Amino acid sequence: MFLPVTKNNLAALGLVALCAWPAAGNGTTNAVPDFGALDLAQLASVKIDISSINPRPAREQPSIVSVIQAAQIREMGARDLMDILQQVPGFGFGQDVNGVVGPSFRGLWAYEGKLQLIVDGVEFNESLYGTTQLGHHIPADAIAEVEIIRGPGSAKYGGTAELAVIRVTTKGANQNGGYGSVTPSVGAGKVGTDYTGGFGYTLGDYRVSANAYVGENFRSNRRYTALDGTSFDMTRNSDIQSRLVDVDLGWKDLDVRLIYDLYQLSDRIDFGETLPTTEPISFETLAAVANYNWKVNDWLTVTPSVTYRRQTPWCGGVPGSTLEIVTDRYIGELTAVANLSPAATLLIGLRYLRDSAEAEDTSFYGVAPANFYNHGTSDTVAYDTYSAYSQFDWDLKWVNVTVGGRYENQSAVGGKFVPRLGLTKTWDRFHLKLLYDQAYRTPNINILSSPASVSLENGLLIAGPPASVTIKPETTTSYQLEAGYVFNHGFALTENIFYMEIKDPVVYLVDPGTEQDGYGNGGKVSTYGTEVELRYTRPKFSAAFGYSLYVVDQNTVAYWQSGDPRENLGLPADKFSASATWHVSDALSWNVNSTFTTEQRAYIYPHTEPVDMNSTFRLNSFVEYRWPHASIGLGVANLLDQNQYIAQPYAGGEAPMILTGREFYFKFGFQF
Repeated sequence: MFLPVTKNNLAALGLVALCAWPAAGNGTTNAVPDFGALDLAQLASVKIDISSINPRPAREQPSIVSVIQAAQIREMGARDLMDILQQVPGFGFGQDVNGVVGPSFRGLWAYEGKLQLIVDGVEFNESLYGTTQLGHHIPADAIAEVEIIRGPGSAKYGGTAELAVIRVTTKGANQNGGYGSVTPSVGAGKVGTDYTGGFGYTLGDYRVSANAYVGENFRSNRRYTALDGTSFDMTRNSDIQSRLVDVDLGWKDLDVRLIYDLYQLSDRIDFGETLPTTEPISFETLAAVANYNWKVNDWLTVTPSVTYRRQTPWCGGVPGSTLEIVTDRYIGELTAVANLSPAATLLIGLRYLRDSAEAEDTSFYGVAPANFYNHGTSDTVAYDTYSAYSQFDWDLKWVNVTVGGRYENQSAVGGKFVPRLGLTKTWDRFHLKLLYDQAYRTPNINILSSPASVSLENGLLIAGPPASVTIKPETTTSYQLEAGYVFNHGFALTENIFYMEIKDPVVYLVDPGTEQDGYGNGGKVSTYGTEVELRYTRPKFSAAFGYSLYVVDQNTVAYWQSGDPRENLGLPADKFSASATWHVSDALSWNVNSTFTTEQRAYIYPHTEPVDMNSTFRLNSFVEYRWPHASIGLGVANLLDQNQYIAQPYAGGEAPMILTGREFYFKFGFQF
């Protein structure tokens, strides 16, 4: 059952809230820098460049930014990227078709083309719909750093960087040595195991590094009950297999990276009607990227880069029918960074992108491959996108100014320009940010070319051939204000307020009765709210607390409405996150972390309209002991064995899915 909101439970939450953001401490055995051992002043000086042109501390980035380091990830016992995002304000999770889980952000369903996930310079969003999958995907033990723009990033990144950007950097060639870890887990008799390892080596001008991951896990060990009342035990019907190989080769200023990623689920949920047996759904990516940092002189750097990516996403289906579409992406990009003065920096970039797809098996839709795209004229389709972008960072005496913009022209929908403006300033302990951004979502291949597109008439799904419905790029406008202060005695407090509006959102619609589905533009949806972070960092104890709130300002998309005008369907309005690490000794640490979300509204059996589902409270614990070259840890996920439901954030005919109950896991690690 869910944990109801009572005074006693809120009091317990308050005790855990003395914990906070995952913090790491002394005695790390990782070869990467142990930023977790830094105090607040040192942490504030760690520089990144996810939003700025040149590296700057997070407090000076012209965006709302979160940075999570390897030591923090390790000490909280995180196993994958989803575990990390649980602790980041504003992020939530929703359920898509086939039991796939994806992210939401600030009360908006970000999974499908609205959030950009980048791993070592490669965009992981798939090309057919722009989705990215979470849950036992992207292993935590291979991550050196996660940088997050909590807000639009289209001006610099384009494409799917509409609501947020997540940039993952794996452990690489800056370390001379390697690591390995084995993480077996047990929950309700179901066993899963993660194997992760890698190495990095530098010899003069040459660099080489590699990371590899093999995961055999499961989505849930609870029962799923569909909206028609049928149910099944997910314990042996929700297996997840994940594979990742990431190799980097470097010589002087030349860098070449190869990535292979396979994510496969066993599914019985389908589109809400439970299947008699499991069917595999897989997402496969093979990518190669090369770039060269040409330092023309002491103030100008020019970087040409090329990327090739082949994907087979959403491969699988239901008994007797499958889907297999192979996509190819080619990118050529040229950027130039000019340090005009110590206070002024200019970025200029040009980009060409070609996305193509070939339908090899489309029996899932009842359409032969030769008839899949363009209704009988071709089984292939391709779109070209040309982009030009620029950003100017100028540090003045009283304010730091960031001005930028991006123009992108896609062959199917035409051109779009989005601007950005940031005013930031740091005065010793205090910092202030005022941000304005526009962003867009470029429609992906199957949104533009699927066998049936849709339009919205009086809130109803009207199907038709692609030529009869014009898909427009959706546009987001964002206003953000952040203020932060670093107190004495290890305390730091940051709060931001935001307003985000999506115009012409691209909406996925499905008729559960006929399973007819497609895409169309809705009217408008907007949210506003706040996010608060409190940190406390001392040598023996580190803690943080996060709170985020969104409120719906307007929502004209009936398929996203929850019946409560203040909330969107399937996405709780309030989220509390808390984590604390006690450094019992230089070798022994104990972390407790938790998340608490208020009620969410969702469709559940036997109701025909959305109803309130109880609040959820998830408590995790991880104890780790470290030797100079090895470590052992014991973790308990969902310590209180609470039901944590992941709801569908649109009226797609699926009931909420329950994630894993109480789960014990071990971490055995070594370094050399």
